[in-house]
Amino acid sequence: ETPSPGPLAGLLVIDLTRVLAGPFAGLMLADLGARVVKVERPGRGDDSRAYGPFVHGHSAYFARCNRGKAAVARDPKSAAGAARAAGRAPGGGRACGGGSRTPAVPAVKARRP
Repeated sequence: ETPSPGPLAGLLVIDLTRVLAGPFAGLMLADLGARVVKVERPGRGDDSRAYGPFVHGHSAYFARCNRGKAAVARDPKSAAGAARAAGRAPGGGRACGGGSRTPAVPAVKARRP
């Protein structure tokens, strides 16, 4: 028997969060069928990649909070990184949240109101 794709199948979520609460929320969305793309800082990644315990040299904590997600390295604070992050959202995507500390949120809102 093939499992159901989930109620959020077909939804793309751009995950700009880090450490615990945000990645856990993205994990729940992925578990419900959304395609979640985690955006990490180039060269450093998410801070939680350095949290133990480690299994075969990788953070078990990070793996647990970010399973089921794709990952890309982009700097959403740069104009180029924001434009690339905005380009990942296909038609019909919506940006939510009121934060505009980085250019990524206004760039996504401008392309996908």
